[in-house]
Amino acid sequence: MKKYFLVCLIAVCSLIFLSGCQKSKKKDEVKVLSSKGTIKELITDVTKDQEDPNNGDFPTLDYASDQRIMFHNQNAFFVFDVKKKKIVSAIDLKDMGLFSQKGDYESKILAAADGSVVRLYQTEGEKTRKDYYFYVDDQKISQKKTAFDDIYEGDFYKAYKDRSFLGKSTEEIQSVLGKSGQNDSNVLIQNEKTLVYLSYPSDVFIQPEEEFQNLQLSFYDVSKNTWKNMPVFQGYVKLNTKQDTEKLDTGDGKVWMKRSRDGVLYFDVDALRSTKACRGKFGTLVVGNVFRSQTGKLVVTFENAKDFDVTLKPVLSLNTIDDEGEPQIQEIKKNQNTYTFTGLKKGKYYYIDYYPTADPESEKQLKNIDDHNLKQKVTVDNQ
Repeated sequence: MKKYFLVCLIAVCSLIFLSGCQKSKKKDEVKVLSSKGTIKELITDVTKDQEDPNNGDFPTLDYASDQRIMFHNQNAFFVFDVKKKKIVSAIDLKDMGLFSQKGDYESKILAAADGSVVRLYQTEGEKTRKDYYFYVDDQKISQKKTAFDDIYEGDFYKAYKDRSFLGKSTEEIQSVLGKSGQNDSNVLIQNEKTLVYLSYPSDVFIQPEEEFQNLQLSFYDVSKNTWKNMPVFQGYVKLNTKQDTEKLDTGDGKVWMKRSRDGVLYFDVDALRSTKACRGKFGTLVVGNVFRSQTGKLVVTFENAKDFDVTLKPVLSLNTIDDEGEPQIQEIKKNQNTYTFTGLKKGKYYYIDYYPTADPESEKQLKNIDDHNLKQKVTVDNQ
C-alpha cells in the first residue's frame, strides 16, 4: 500500500513539474506576426499608446537596405518591405517584456550586417535575462544562440562623424535633414547615395493623438538632393490626408494641427480661422499649443469672461518656441473677453502659456481653479 502511495505521489509531483515547465515555456514563447490581421491588431495597439507624439516613444531605426527597413519602439518591432511598401512582419515587444520598466535592465536590438538575423536581448549587469534571435526571411524566432559574423553599423552620424558623404560634410547634411523633419529620428545609410529616417507628413491636418499612425519613412537622395516618402502603416490604418478645412470633422472638441516642413507641430490660424476648428476649450485649444499667424496677430476670445476664475491673478504669456526675447504677457480680467497679441513675425512659431501670479492657499485650490478655467470656451483668430 505504501509502495502504491509512493508511486502515486511521484506521478503527481512529476505532472506538477511538467506543468510548470510548460507554463514557463509558454510564457517565454514569442511569436512572429506575419498575417495582415495580427499585424493590424498590433499596430492598432501601438498607435493607441502613442497619444501625444511630442511625449510618446519615438521609434528607432535598426537596419536599412534597398530590400527592407527595420525599426522599433518599446512596444513593437517592425519589418518594412521597401518594394512592397508595407510592414510584412512584426514582434510584440510589450508582450515579450523586452523593455520592462521593472528592475535595472538594459535592452538592446542588434541586426546582422546583411539583415538576415536580429538579436533582441535584455541584460541585468553581466547577466543576460532574455535573449532571442529573429530570422527575418524565415519569419521565425528562437532562443538558440546565433553568432553574428558582422553587426550592422549603418548609423550615419556614427559612421560619418568625421568624414564627408558624397562630398557633403556631416554638418551640412545634418542641417538639411533638420529642416526636413528628421527631428527625433536616427538616420541610417540605405545605400551608397541614400539616407533614410522616420518622420511625419507635413501640411496635412491631423489630430495629435492620431499622428503616430501617419509615421513615414523619408528617403533622402544626397546626390540629387531629393526626397521620397513612404507611409509606414499604409494598408493597416487610416491615414490623415486632409488639406481642405471644410472637410474637417470639428465635433467633440477635436483639435486639428499641422506639421511644418521642419517638423514643428502647430495650429494654423490662417487656414482655420472662421471655421469651427478655431473654437474649443481653453485648456485644449490654447494652453501649451504652438501657433503660426502670417498676419502678425493672434487673438484669443473667451465666450464668457465673467465665468473665468481670476482669484490667483492669471496671465496669458506668448513667446516664440525658441523663447526669443521677452514674452508678451496679458493679465486675464473678469470684464475682458478678447486678448490680442501683435508683432508676430512671419514664419515664426509661438506658444501660449497660462499661469497664476498669486500664490494659492493650497494645491487643491489651484487644481480646482485650473480645472474650472481650462473648460472655458474660446475662439482663436488672426484679425
